Amino acid sequence: MSGRPSGSKAPLRKLRPAPALQPRPAMVAKSSKKTRAKTACMPCQQSKRKCDEESPKCSSCIESELECIYSIEGTARHKRNIIRDKIKDYESDIAKYERILEHIKESSVSSLQRVLEVIRGQATLEEIMMFIRNDQAPYLPTEVISPVPTTSSLSLLMNEEWYQGIEQLDRINLEILDDRPILDVTAHPWTTVTDDDELVSHLMSLYMTWDHPVWHLFDWDIFIDAMKTGDTTYCSPLLVNATLAEACHYSNRISFRADPHNPNFIGHRFFQEAMRLWNEETTQIPTLLTVQSALMIGVTLAADGMDRLGGMFLNNGIRLCRELFLQPSTERSVKGKDVVAPQTDAEKKFEFARQVTVWAAFSFQSMYDWVARCAHTMPPPDLPLPYLESHCPVGYPVPDGGIPIHPVQHKDGGAFREVKAADEWRPYPYVREPEANVTRVAFQCHATLHVIAYELAEKQLENINGEKSLSLLEKKHFYRLLDEWKETLPEEIQDLRNISPGPTFMNALFHILVLDIHQNKIEDEEQEDPTELELFKDESEARYERSKSGLYVLMDIYNRKNGMFTMSQPLTFPMLIVSQNAMASLAKVKGLETPTPAPEGDKQDTIVRPILARGPYDEDHAVQTFENTLQWACNASTSFVTIKIFVRLMQLEAKRIGIQLSPANIDNIRRVFQWENKDKGKWIEELEKTQTSLMWRKKKKESNIVDMVKSLEELTVAEG
Repeated sequence: MSGRPSGSKAPLRKLRPAPALQPRPAMVAKSSKKTRAKTACMPCQQSKRKCDEESPKCSSCIESELECIYSIEGTARHKRNIIRDKIKDYESDIAKYERILEHIKESSVSSLQRVLEVIRGQATLEEIMMFIRNDQAPYLPTEVISPVPTTSSLSLLMNEEWYQGIEQLDRINLEILDDRPILDVTAHPWTTVTDDDELVSHLMSLYMTWDHPVWHLFDWDIFIDAMKTGDTTYCSPLLVNATLAEACHYSNRISFRADPHNPNFIGHRFFQEAMRLWNEETTQIPTLLTVQSALMIGVTLAADGMDRLGGMFLNNGIRLCRELFLQPSTERSVKGKDVVAPQTDAEKKFEFARQVTVWAAFSFQSMYDWVARCAHTMPPPDLPLPYLESHCPVGYPVPDGGIPIHPVQHKDGGAFREVKAADEWRPYPYVREPEANVTRVAFQCHATLHVIAYELAEKQLENINGEKSLSLLEKKHFYRLLDEWKETLPEEIQDLRNISPGPTFMNALFHILVLDIHQNKIEDEEQEDPTELELFKDESEARYERSKSGLYVLMDIYNRKNGMFTMSQPLTFPMLIVSQNAMASLAKVKGLETPTPAPEGDKQDTIVRPILARGPYDEDHAVQTFENTLQWACNASTSFVTIKIFVRLMQLEAKRIGIQLSPANIDNIRRVFQWENKDKGKWIEELEKTQTSLMWRKKKKESNIVDMVKSLEELTVAEG
């Protein structure tokens, strides 16, 4: 049998190596069948045609000459985004529930009871969280700046009722916002700058909260009712745009609100529209709205640091007010009696609106002329005080026919949304416990205080070249008038009872008038009885110190309750006075103030008198007072360019005196001036744009703030 033995193995054949980089053959042949489109375009879906998903147009749409549109809702990316958003919402809700549980574990019994009441009241999760944040301890520390007060018989400073409870006051939490507009108004047909009704409602809510309670240039209810109903007798595009321009200074939504010359600032655009409408208005017959608009433009220009130009509009408004409403009537009946009083509801409404604006014009003009130290142009109006239905001053004669009711009676809150009651005030958009709305009462008492200020200025301002000294009897007379005014104030607007802008500015003005009377030198005092003169000087000095203290405390509590980031624009003047006092006290305690020459034969006064009588007066106290005031000014400068001048002056004064500012205030100053990486000349140019008439007392002399800053040799833009 041929062949190999069965037990032997055949040798294996050697294999040659495969060629380099030879691709591996596919294990499974690729199907030639076209896969179905994952996301067909909408025309292909509707016609049930095949879609190749080409972009920007698929081949089917090209052939059919159709618009090719892809929907993103069905894409995988869109579905993943939906899932991702849901997960984030769940995680956010879980974190909120954990925070609520943590709050319940750590709460006191009383706090826990409040939380449970909110939860059982079917509040939403967001509402519960807002309540918990507002129910916490103060966001900022509430330490007082000095120890327990000790008062002297001379100064009568700061007794318990003045500063009682300030240590326990919680500071407002500026992180808790509820900027849902308080009002519900529309942009059309009043402005063409924006068609955003919510923004216009937001700005009008801000103006009503911060500015209107002080100036009160028109009756708010009549104005808002006209704005909602389209009544052009009491509302006009000119007045609305001017009001919106002023309101922009208070909005935390708006950038550049302290830089009014920036064309990107929406307030600038509102103001430009108001000026365009004003130029058209000047060719028409003036009306009540013309007067109100002129005054409002003056307010807005003052907020922009251009109160010299604003004074021109103020004087124009005062002139129109006198020509339209304060001229003696020549119309007499046959029997010689005055013209018949308004009879119809429309006539009564107009008469009421006229009274409010005329009294507001008088108060505004009296304040402006007194600050600028110039003669008044409008006497107190011979008209009944408005809002007698809210408050009738002691001894005020009731008009014939009784006290009239307000001409606008709102139903169901009128223009107010459900987020605020009409009889409440809160620092919109911040959240805290509301206070009573005392706007009408404060306006009325404010007007009567300006009657005193008017009479005081008439005595002081002998001519435009200087001030006249008051006699001893005249000083006593004005102190008595202020005392009587203070004693008859309604309890709800006494010092520290209500910290809304109206009562705050009114009480601040009271203290400033006291300071002004004291600083006016007594006329011919050598002819007065020495004993009586010495007693009066002691009393006047006590009043001065008490009002200096009271003004600081008033601003301190305003800051604690409302914050200074939306400081009411009229409080610029009290802020100036507080800044002056802080600088003067610090310079005096440092021994760097130039002493005021004493009258011949008198001993030089070397007593250092504090802003607050809070125990032993030392340098630390003066520095802390200065730091607090500087912080307020930095915060307020967010809204108003004029306050930046105060900040710069205080910064330079700190450098001159040689004190080291706190890191917090150094950061504040850096924030205030971060927009101006400029040289000295450019900073002067910015100052000149302000054209402010505010005065700064320096070494018993008064200088325009701009001129004062320009004359300082230490002026630099870099941090000092």
